[in-house]
Amino acid sequence: MKTEVINMKVFRCPNCNKLIIKYKVIGYVSLEIKCPRCSELIVTNLTSNEYIGIKFTKRKLKGD
Repeated sequence: MKTEVINMKVFRCPNCNKLIIKYKVIGYVSLEIKCPRCSELIVTNLTSNEYIGIKFTKRKLKGD
C-alpha cells in the first residue's frame, strides 16, 4: 500500500538547521517552538493563501 505524497513545506531551526516540522497551512498559524537539539526558542508566524475550493467568510469583530 503506497501512501500519497503531499507537497509540504519544511521549517528548520535557524541556529542548527534541524528539521522541526513539516507543514501545510491554510490560513494563519502562530508558533513557539523549542529546538530539541540546540534549545533555541523559535517564535514564528506561518501564513498561506491556499484558499482554493474553500469558502471563507470575514467575521466582524466587536467595535468595528
